[in-house]
Amino acid sequence: MSHLSDDEEFRHLEAYLSGLHQGQPPDVEPLLSKYPQLRSAVDCLKALDEFAPSRAPADGPGEQTGQWRHTPTVHPGDLTPSQCVAAEAGNALGDDVLSSLVFGEYDLCEEIGRGGMGVVYRARQCKLDRSVAIKMIASHLATRDAIALLQQEAKAAAALSHPNIVDIYQVGEVFGQHYIAMKYVGGPSLAARLQGGPLDPSEAARLLVVMARAVQHLHSHGVVHRDLKPSNILFDEEGNPFVSDFGLAKVGAGDALASGAVAGTPPYMSPEQAGGGEKTPVGPASDIYSLGAILFEMLTGRAPFTGDTSAEILMKVLEEDPPRPRALNSQVPWELQTICLKCLEKSPAERYASAAALADDLERFLRHDALEAQPPAAWQRVWRWARREPALATRVVAIPFFYLIRRIVDGGFNPWTASVVLLWIGLSVVCQRCLRSPRWAMTARFAWGAVDVVCLVLLLLMMGRQEGVMSPLIVAFPLLIVGSGIWFHRRLVWFVTGLSIAGYLVLMIAYALLHGSVAAGAAPQAFEPLAHPRFHIYFILAMAVLGCVVAYQVSRVRALTQYFDKARGK
Repeated sequence: MSHLSDDEEFRHLEAYLSGLHQGQPPDVEPLLSKYPQLRSAVDCLKALDEFAPSRAPADGPGEQTGQWRHTPTVHPGDLTPSQCVAAEAGNALGDDVLSSLVFGEYDLCEEIGRGGMGVVYRARQCKLDRSVAIKMIASHLATRDAIALLQQEAKAAAALSHPNIVDIYQVGEVFGQHYIAMKYVGGPSLAARLQGGPLDPSEAARLLVVMARAVQHLHSHGVVHRDLKPSNILFDEEGNPFVSDFGLAKVGAGDALASGAVAGTPPYMSPEQAGGGEKTPVGPASDIYSLGAILFEMLTGRAPFTGDTSAEILMKVLEEDPPRPRALNSQVPWELQTICLKCLEKSPAERYASAAALADDLERFLRHDALEAQPPAAWQRVWRWARREPALATRVVAIPFFYLIRRIVDGGFNPWTASVVLLWIGLSVVCQRCLRSPRWAMTARFAWGAVDVVCLVLLLLMMGRQEGVMSPLIVAFPLLIVGSGIWFHRRLVWFVTGLSIAGYLVLMIAYALLHGSVAAGAAPQAFEPLAHPRFHIYFILAMAVLGCVVAYQVSRVRALTQYFDKARGK
């Protein structure tokens, strides 16, 4: 196969188009036999030319349902080869081309949204002269599962009739493109509104009342949305919110998703949805969680859980509690924080019993009445803090615990050791607070890793001649390496691994200096480290191998996450 430059490709295709426009299409078979890579573009141009105005009958060009056609506003010669290939594959064309294309009985006007499965266009329904939104699957993505999801979306929305749910008008297929025609909502999405920052708490509560009533209508008809998020809440010109996009909806007992599949948007997914519904079925309570996540973002300007990858966010959804909204925005009323956190409970049984109950409590807040939801007890707040800040909580508990064990064994108080323990805990608190700042989050992770290794080495050095490098506490080095993988950053894993090996070498040197009697010829004691150097070599090699394994697993998780994020169009 001969290679063509972009300029040469354009020249050949332009010559072919000129012949088409003159009604004398040239014989391109010799050209295609030499340059077969041009065949898809030539076939596309030929198909487009067949629907050009000059080829159409006088009584209405291109009105046949199931075909694309050109209107006089665009000349086929204006199309680039890449646009032609995109058209042949069923992908979205540029807005200048779309403005002149007819899709069945609809005139496509502009692209208004794009996702991992397809695109959404604003269009005009010619027969009824009204604006609609057309959601379609690109041909190259129209797998059996994708088509099943689109049909499930239509089935979920078609049976619903609510003033705050987007209506479905038509479902069908045009020229190989599966589509849904739905009500066009001309205002911005909630996600666009939140780009300007959090909303007023009372406004956020009023909006969520409307959303919760609409979601209750879904649940009363056996529909679970499963993808509630700010970008799926649309506003019309009067500012009324609409629930849209039922692509992942579950209708009754039917489900187009595979069993155990994780689908949705991680920051707004419930724990049971993040777990694939294997332990706890995904039901109406999952939508209540998503409504709580939307309320959280309206109050604070950010989702309850954030991270660099979807895997990191899903881990937080499954294992951590969200921060208190008032910690991020002090203007949030206590009552609204209580409502929000009740929606975001890990257990479905601890959330509101229904979306209607959530709406009722929000209306009580707006009327300044007593809420149904009650703030958690003291022991619950402590437990939730531990789940919310696991890295800090484990250190606050584990470090003093081991220190007390040492005191019991040694039977004495060492002020220097106690000082290191307090310093370790204090620096951990500082690092944890720095993690909340996007500017210092990455630096804080590396600093925390260094603090852990340095403080551990200091504690082991203070144990003196009796233990030091031979202390059972050296198992903390591998634990620190494994723990560094929780942040899903390979460089951090290597950093902690290198520091741990360096810290262990420092302990070896210090132990050797303290046991100089061995070097002077005295008989070594039992299990003397200088008499058994292979132990230290094996231990260092084990830490290095462990670091490699953890770093490799982190790389795999990040690569898979990036792939699926890209596939979802994130």
